[in-house]
Amino acid sequence: MWENKLVKASQSIVRCFSLSSRKCLFDKSPPKIPMISPLLNHRMLGKSHFMSTVDEETIIELLQNISEIPVSVSEVKYVNFADLPHSKRLPTLPKDLSEKSIVDYVNKLVQYRYPRSFTNQIGEALLEIVLSSPELLTKKHYLSIILFYHFHTNHKVGLQVLNLMIANTQIRQDIDFDNVLMSPTVRPPVYRQIIERLDTLKGKDFAANTNTWYYLFNVFKNPEPKIKMLELMGEYKVSLKPVLGSLSPIIEYFTPEQLTDLYQSEGCFLENGEIDPVLVNQLVACYLKDSRVDEVWSMIQNNSDLEKFITPGLFVVFANHFLKNNQLAFAIAFADYLQKNYKVKTTPILTSMILNVYLKDCPFFDRWLSLVRIFMPGVKRYHVFLNTKTISNLNDYCSLYKISNDFDVMEGQDFTTMKAIYSDLVWNDKPTFELSENSPDFIKTAKFIGQSQ
Repeated sequence: MWENKLVKASQSIVRCFSLSSRKCLFDKSPPKIPMISPLLNHRMLGKSHFMSTVDEETIIELLQNISEIPVSVSEVKYVNFADLPHSKRLPTLPKDLSEKSIVDYVNKLVQYRYPRSFTNQIGEALLEIVLSSPELLTKKHYLSIILFYHFHTNHKVGLQVLNLMIANTQIRQDIDFDNVLMSPTVRPPVYRQIIERLDTLKGKDFAANTNTWYYLFNVFKNPEPKIKMLELMGEYKVSLKPVLGSLSPIIEYFTPEQLTDLYQSEGCFLENGEIDPVLVNQLVACYLKDSRVDEVWSMIQNNSDLEKFITPGLFVVFANHFLKNNQLAFAIAFADYLQKNYKVKTTPILTSMILNVYLKDCPFFDRWLSLVRIFMPGVKRYHVFLNTKTISNLNDYCSLYKISNDFDVMEGQDFTTMKAIYSDLVWNDKPTFELSENSPDFIKTAKFIGQSQ
């Protein structure tokens, strides 16, 4: 009988994919929540962007009400949908109809993040499989499928899948399903919905498990509740390791030494290179926000165990720092240095960051238009994605400063600027992050393109 269901599921998948392919006020008073951890950088707590909401505080209180000490460890591995590896291609439809082939196909659909244009196709395929063969799927499959719909805010279908599971299998809804229904989505969180779900769990003794804490930590957008959650995780004996890679939004509240101590407390040591690259990039960002550029680069370059972390992701961290501080020459020179010495493909990334992020907001300098014209050809050459508003933002910049918005035709000054950039903004021996310590030609060209320090 299940063979007939597999046939139906396969036919439904093919049908939905073929159809889809066609349409293919805050003062500076201290925060209300007391901060007690020595790991936190308390000098940041008076900053104006440090805030919380009543809803966020309510969520934390409700979470404490359904948590025992220590919080029970979830039997389900914590998965943040936003952190799934990316894949540009959908898996091939199974040729043979078997239980294994259908299950393998579901696994491939839910283990990766695919381009947004595939979201409807994947959603339709998953629903068809659940409708046709619900008994083939395990609890893990259902959690992954519901997480997919929840992340893309298709809550109606997510709940439909949950109800189909309850009606057609022996799997019952437990806290793990509530967890994914409170997880982050592609849109801003609706805190009232989370509060309502936590309210329904109040009558259950110690309902929360570690994944409840991890999902709620990542659902918060303001720094204060995230930091409060870190405090409470220590109190409630919840391991921080699954969320160590999600500290970027509050990285300003740590010194590099504090962040290193936190990593080590969870068994993540930089010295032997046995550490996730995401954690390395976070630590580098922590050094950079304190302007300790030389120190962190020397630490990486002089440790053979860390050389493997010199990646495109690391370049993005450095380039973000340079561009944020109007150090465009450093970003260009660093891209060239990594490309020549470590074979890191930095040019497409630099092109995207300069056009999409930097030039639309940077202080005006005489060679601004030349920079646009120099990097614009890289969009086609390196298949760089331009944000939908990039050209509009660049045109607005031209209107504001009354300059030409002809970005496609290079003139004499543009060629001169381009030659100077690629001949002068070069670090042959090692990066030199003080402008005054570079060669006269480097300094001159850096100033041409708006860098003064």
